[in-house]
Amino acid sequence: MKSSKRTIEATVAQKYSSLDTLEPSQLKNLVETIAGILTVDEEEALHHIKQQPEEALALYMVFVDGMKTHGFNAREWRSHTMALLPTKYWVGVETRCGMPLKYVAPNDLASLKYLTQTVANDAGLRQVRNREVLYNLLKDKVPSAIRQQYQKLLAWEPLSAEAVENYPNIGDSAVLGVMHGIEQMYYIAYTKQERKAREETRQDDPLKGTPPYLIEEIARRTSGLVQATIFQEAWGFEAEDFQSTSNFFQAFGGDVGDEKSLVLKVLLNVAANRMLLERAKGQALAQEGLKFNINLINALNARGIWEAPVVTDNNYSDEHIQEIMARWFSAGIPGFTLTEDYLEVCLELGKQAQTHYVKTRGANAPQTHESPYSRFLFTLALVACHYSGAQTTDEFSNGKWCDVVPGKSKGIRRTQPLPPGAQDMISSMYGQLFFGNYVHKLSPDGMATYAKAFQVKHAHLQHLLFLMFKTNSVSNIQAMYDMVHAWDVRSAA
Repeated sequence: MKSSKRTIEATVAQKYSSLDTLEPSQLKNLVETIAGILTVDEEEALHHIKQQPEEALALYMVFVDGMKTHGFNAREWRSHTMALLPTKYWVGVETRCGMPLKYVAPNDLASLKYLTQTVANDAGLRQVRNREVLYNLLKDKVPSAIRQQYQKLLAWEPLSAEAVENYPNIGDSAVLGVMHGIEQMYYIAYTKQERKAREETRQDDPLKGTPPYLIEEIARRTSGLVQATIFQEAWGFEAEDFQSTSNFFQAFGGDVGDEKSLVLKVLLNVAANRMLLERAKGQALAQEGLKFNINLINALNARGIWEAPVVTDNNYSDEHIQEIMARWFSAGIPGFTLTEDYLEVCLELGKQAQTHYVKTRGANAPQTHESPYSRFLFTLALVACHYSGAQTTDEFSNGKWCDVVPGKSKGIRRTQPLPPGAQDMISSMYGQLFFGNYVHKLSPDGMATYAKAFQVKHAHLQHLLFLMFKTNSVSNIQAMYDMVHAWDVRSAA
C-alpha cells in the first residue's frame, strides 16, 4: 500500500514539475487556498507564491494530491481541518473607547469538532484525523534544516493531561499549546485586573457582576499587560522599547513574518487558525444562547417571576430545584409545558455541564461555580433551550441539527454527555445568567449587556492571538514556546 502511494506521488511530481505546468484554474485554486490560510488578500498570496515558487508548488502537491492520497474525504479537507481563515471573517467590532479592534466573525468554517468528548462513528473519527494528516504532509515539506531547528515547536502533541481528560481529541501542533498558554495568561491577568478595578471603583459587592463598561476597560488593560510580558520575558525587550503591539511590529519588523519558508508560514497559520475559529464558533453559540435565555426570562417576567428564591428560603438541592421549576411552570406558559421527564433530563445534563464548566471555563474560580445555586442556573439554561426548541449542528454531518435537550425517542441516550456545541452554548448561557444578573434577579437587559461586554473582552484576546501567531516570526513564536514551557516547569516544581 505504501509503495502504491509513493508511486502515485512520483507520478504526480513528474506531472507538476514547476508552477508553469499548472493550469490557470489550478493556480487560482492555490492562490485562494494560501490567501485563506494566511488571512491575506489574493494579491499578497500571489506575491508569496512568486517569491518562493518551489515551496508554492510543494503546497499545491499537498493540497491536491497529498490529501487525496493520504487523507479521508479529501475533497472536503478545507472544511474538515479548520485550516482556512479568509479575510472576510476577520472583522472589526465596536468598542466604547473607540479602539480599533478585530475578531473572527461567526462563519461556516468554524467548528468545535476537536472538542468532542466522544466521536460516534468511524467517519467522524476520520474527519478528526484529517487535520493531523494535513499537518504532517505540510511538515514534511518544510526544508529539513528549518524543520530540525524548530522541531519542538512543530511537534504534534496533546496540549496537557488536563486538556486530554476533558477533550480526548484535542491533540494538535505544539503551536496550539503555546496559544493556550497565552490565553491562560490573559485570563489570569484579567482576573487580577478585574479585582483591582473593582477595588478602585468600589465595586465591593461580590454578588454584583462587574459593570460592562469596566469589563471592556479591564480587557484593554489586560491585553497590554500580556503584550508587555511577552515582549520582556519571551523576546528580551525593555518596557521603554514599545508602547503597543502595533508600535512593536513597526519598530522590530525585520524579523516579523520572515520568509524563511512559505510552507512553514502556512503550517504555523494552519495551527493558529483552528483556535481562532473555535473561539468564533463559541461566540456564535453564545449569541444564540442569549436569545434562548431572553425568551424564557421574558416569559417568566410576564408571569410576575423576576427573581429566583433567595438561598435562605431554599438550599437548591435537586429536590428543591425540581420544586421551583414545577411551581414556575405548573400554571403553564402559552405553548410550553415542562413535563417531569424533561425536567429530570435538564437537571442531569445541568450537573454534567456544571462539572465540565468548573474544569474548563471556571477553573480559575471553581468554588464560585460549584454551588447548588449555580447548578440551578445550569438547569435553567437547559430549560431555556427546551422552551425555545434549541438545536445545534452535528459537528460531523453537514446540515444535520440536534436538539440540545433530547426528546423521549432518544431513550437512555437522553442524558449522554452533551456534544461540544451544546456544552459550549450552555456554558455561555450560564455565564449570562450568573454574571448578567444581580444576585437572584432574572433580567433580560442585564444578560444582553453582559453578553456584549463579553464579546468585546474576547475580541481583545482574539486580536492579541492573531497578531502574536499569524503576523509574527517563527523565532518569536519559538521564544513564546520556551516562555510558556518554563512557566509549566515552575508551576510543577
